[in-house]
Amino acid sequence: MARRDARDLAMRMIYAEDLGGKLEPLKDGEMPDEENCLIAMDEFDRGYIDRVMAVFRENAAVIDETINGLSSDWSLNRISKVDLAILRLACCEIGHMNEVPLSVAINEAVELAKKYGTDQSSRFVNGVLGGYARKLTNA
Repeated sequence: MARRDARDLAMRMIYAEDLGGKLEPLKDGEMPDEENCLIAMDEFDRGYIDRVMAVFRENAAVIDETINGLSSDWSLNRISKVDLAILRLACCEIGHMNEVPLSVAINEAVELAKKYGTDQSSRFVNGVLGGYARKLTNA
């Protein structure tokens, strides 16, 4: 599994939790993809997903506050659940994990928005995360 696939799964896990459910890896290290086909997950991928979920669960309030502050005129309850899950994942990587370069986190978030969001999602996600990057580099 590539890091992009692991990121995709982490985003879908955040999304599932937001809807009140859970998307958990199976015992044998496999995970259902978006079409419910099983894909193998190695220890490296599982470690990344576990770190993202731990960071998100520990910092959800701070992450949501950051997103809320950056998405001018859009409260969290107005942002689509998919876009919000993508933004939460990217904010985990950008603000709370040092293993992903800023530009990579933003680019991957935009790609997820293109894949799962609406026609406007990628622009919205890019704008919010661009504001986050400017905030971090000016701090």
